[in-house]
Amino acid sequence: HSTGERSISMISGLRRDTVCIEIRNSIGMMVESAWFSSFINLLIIVNSIILCTFDPNDPDAYANQFIDKSEWFFQIAFTIEAILWISYLGFKKYIRDGWHLFDFVIVVIGWVSLSAVNNVSLNTLRIVRILRFLRLLRGFPGM
Repeated sequence: HSTGERSISMISGLRRDTVCIEIRNSIGMMVESAWFSSFINLLIIVNSIILCTFDPNDPDAYANQFIDKSEWFFQIAFTIEAILWISYLGFKKYIRDGWHLFDFVIVVIGWVSLSAVNNVSLNTLRIVRILRFLRLLRGFPGM
């Protein structure tokens, strides 16, 4: 490579790094904003209410059918949230925070329960996801 080619390669590498830093900073501003936190809290509340309507005695109950359909929306939303936080913080820093680790475990449990739709024992993992409601405690001092 000539000196000119190296300079151009270095400049485009710096631009790429700068763009990555700008994207990461933009993601950080978004996930740390009050509106994003409020939106996620709203999703948690709505998801928790819906999960509380589960009827273990009647698998064909309307509430259970609605849960089955709405689960995908909430699971994808919470997965996107985790991806955004991981993109901003990096995975190691993300899981060092107890609340983020808790979120990550709940997201993984959610995907496991969705992948085992006909398995009754794994279906009960859905109920564990209601623990996401505990995440609302994050907003209280000392929690």
